[in-house]
Parts: sequence; C-alpha cells; structure tokens
Amino acid sequence: MDRAAFGMALGGVLWVIYGVFEMLEPFGAAKRYDPALGYELVTDPARYIGYGIPGAAALILSGVGLARRRAREAGPIVGLGRLLASAVVLAGGLSCVGLAVRSAPLFFGPVALGTPVLGAAAGLLAIGPPGAARADRGVLLLISALGLFTLPLRPLVYALHAIPPAGGAVALGLFGFGWVVLGWRASRGRRAAGPSPAAPAA
Repeated sequence: MDRAAFGMALGGVLWVIYGVFEMLEPFGAAKRYDPALGYELVTDPARYIGYGIPGAAALILSGVGLARRRAREAGPIVGLGRLLASAVVLAGGLSCVGLAVRSAPLFFGPVALGTPVLGAAAGLLAIGPPGAARADRGVLLLISALGLFTLPLRPLVYALHAIPPAGGAVALGLFGFGWVVLGWRASRGRRAAGPSPAAPAA
C-alpha cells in the first residue's frame, strides 16, 4: 500500500474514533462551556488532548492523501480540489497548535471548518475530468456529501438538539468509513497497475 492510500485508510479509522470521542465523550467531559467568555474552556488537559489527536491527525492524513490522489492530473477543477485539500492540511496543523496550547476554540474551529472543506475537495475531484479517480467517483461523492453535512451536523447536535450525539457519531463514522474504502481502492489500483515498465535501452 503506497503512502497516500495508507494515509487515507488510517485517516478514515481516526475519523471513526474522533467521531466517538467528540460526540459521546466516552471517558468523561474534557471541557466546559463558559457563558461569560462565550466559548469552551479545557478542564481536563490530558483527556482533551487524547480526544483531539485523532481529529487533527485524521484531517491531515485525509487532506494529504486526497491532494496526492490525482497529483499528476491537470485542469482547473482538479487543481481547485487539490488546493482545498492542501488548505485542510494547514487547518489540521492549526488544530494541533490548539491542542498544544490547550485552546478549545483553536482546535475545534479548524476541525469543524476543515471537515466540510475536505468534503468539497473530494466533490471537486469526483466531478473533474475523467482520470485516475473515475472508478472512485461514487466513493468520492459519498465522502463529499458526508463531509459537507458536517457543517450543519454540529449545530443540529449541539445547538438545536435535533440529532442525538450518537447520530452525530454515526455520521462521522460513515465519513471515516468512506475514507477507509477510498484508501483500500487506491491500494488495489496501485497493485493492479504494477510497476511502471522500464524504458527500452538506447
């Protein structure tokens, strides 16, 4: 399995874990909302970092894998998709800074905004000119739809309480499963293609 495929698959597993950590907090709360400040404060640094690492790592791995998925292809749509994927990697790095300085808004903001941007990038690569991603178009479109859905998902869970936290965890889990499938398919395609033929001797 090449590094891009492995990164997407591993990122998918981490998305599933992060969905459980973010939505269900299975080991207890790591932060609390302060109405005077208008944002959450970290109350348990170790738990907060443990909950957050999978999300930041998933964002970086998925962004890198997607940017490299069609790295050899040209065209404005594919180029924009790769640009958005690269921006997601930067967002993942910023979320790591938020973990390091124990700032909940600095961690959560890049993850919450980076996830739908990642979905938009997947959609652009899916609808771009036919190429290496033709066979993966359905998976990319599913990832795109689920990624874009995370934009209203968190308000629906946290603010409106229209979706239970378990439903939010399932949505992020499906998003992660899509990345696992994409990484697995990329690995299979790489093995099927085999090594590049050697150039004939002069």
